[in-house]
This record gives sequence, structure tokens and C-alpha cells, in this order.
Amino acid sequence: TQDAEASKAAEMAELAQVAREAAQKAHTYQYAPAKDLLDKFTARALDAQTKKLAGDYAKLVQDEAWFFGRCRTRLKETIERDPKKASPLAGYNEKHELLFEITDFDEKGITFVTKHGAATGERIREWNPINPSQHFETMKGVMDKDSAQEQLALALMAFHRSAVAEIQARGLAGDAPADPEKLGKLKTLAREMKKAWDDALNAAVQADPNARERANTQRQQLDSLLLLILTPAAK
Repeated sequence: TQDAEASKAAEMAELAQVAREAAQKAHTYQYAPAKDLLDKFTARALDAQTKKLAGDYAKLVQDEAWFFGRCRTRLKETIERDPKKASPLAGYNEKHELLFEITDFDEKGITFVTKHGAATGERIREWNPINPSQHFETMKGVMDKDSAQEQLALALMAFHRSAVAEIQARGLAGDAPADPEKLGKLKTLAREMKKAWDDALNAAVQADPNARERANTQRQQLDSLLLLILTPAAK
């Protein structure tokens, strides 16, 4: 009936808003609030298709939260096992002199230990000023690249970086006048992270051919979620 179709459309529009908010929270590692938004929507959704999409997204957010925690634990364990307590995440200058090491990270930011120059010591840098692609590279530096499960989760992290860059680019494009340099950077980041999530899904299959069906399902889920997230909000 028309009423049923209108109700379904309204529920899907609500999910689009919830998914946008969840993506932005997951982008800043606020996984519990993101999953809570999706779980609450799933519980009250009436349409089966909408309920399943929201439930699937909640599970994906949970998978990414697991991956983030696993990478953090692995970083700490690697440092602890190293005889010199050296971090595998380090920065060097052109003379290959050690500049800094990343010794920890959480939802608030990255802990750096500066090893060169006058400003030596430990400091915490919030995630926000750091290029989102560098967040992604940080996780790649401590993940198990031979784990299909971790590659699938890495794809989710890239998805959130791409989706939020698209949201920000569309918001900026609506401004008058838009900042062309900032807009260009956001569009480039969205494209790069879209390729990164595709690469990670392919890497999952290379790591374990039995993961092919799961990778294909996740690819379809992410494509559907991106379309949903980028649906223009109702005025």
C-alpha cells in the first residue's frame, strides 16, 4: 500500500541520518556511541530490509572496534618484547636519524616520544589535526597483514575515512564560496580511501581464499552504506 511504502521510505531516510552520525563517530574512534546509535535504531525499525542494513552496519562497527583495540595491544606487546623497547612505528629524517616513536594510541589521540632535538620527551597529539590517511597508515604499521579478519576490518577503517571526506566535501561544496583547495583535498582523500578499502578487501582474499564470500558481502554492504550515507538529508 501507499502508506506502507511511505513508512518504509521515512524509515530509510531516518536510517540515512543515523548512519551518517554513526560514520562520523566511528571516524573518530567513538565506536561504542556509533554502535549504540545503530543498535537503538535496529531495535525500533519495522521494515525488515532497513532493520537488517542497520544491524549489519552495527556489526561492522563492532568489527572495526575490535581491530583498533587489537592493533593497540599489538603495538604495546611489540614494544615490550623488543630488547630496546623500540616501537615499530617511528619517524626518521633524511639522515636516517630517529625523530620520534609512536608508543600508544587510543580514541583520544597518539602518544609520541620525541627522540631528536631540543623538544625531547613524551606528548599526546589529538587525532583531529592529523591527516586521516595517516591514521590509516598507523594501523597498517601494526596490523597482521596475513590475517583476512584484520584486512576486512582495515577496509572498514578506510570506508569511514572515505565516507566522512565525502560528507565534508559535499558540505563544503554547498558553501558560497567554497574553498577550492580544501575541497580538492577532501575529494582526493575520499578517492584514495575508497581505493584503500577495495585493496584491503582484495588482500583479505589473498590472505585466505575462504574469505572471498565474506569480502564480497562486505563490499556490497559498504557500497550500499556509502549510497545511504550520502543521501541528501531531508530539508
